[in-house]
Amino acid sequence: MSTSTVSDHDIAAARAADVRQADYYRGELSRQRELLIDRMAAHEAALAKYQLRGEMNQVHRIRREIRHREQEQYALQRLLDAIEERFPAAAGPGPAHL
Repeated sequence: MSTSTVSDHDIAAARAADVRQADYYRGELSRQRELLIDRMAAHEAALAKYQLRGEMNQVHRIRREIRHREQEQYALQRLLDAIEERFPAAAGPGPAHL
């Protein structure tokens, strides 16, 4: 009968890998959020332009786009918040005994 034990070193290595992965996704999601913010700014500018011109079909289309982007932004923020809750940015791999 074989028993498998997990050493403190294995646990620390797994934790460090989890932290690296969280950092990677935090960076990727942050970049996506920044791109989304830029797109939303462009949509806001387009909305103002179309409103001034009275092009209501375009106004409605842009408003739908803005709502869609706001939903994306909310989803990205929820993912970032979940990562931050589980792996605070300031925290490193932590002690080997965790």
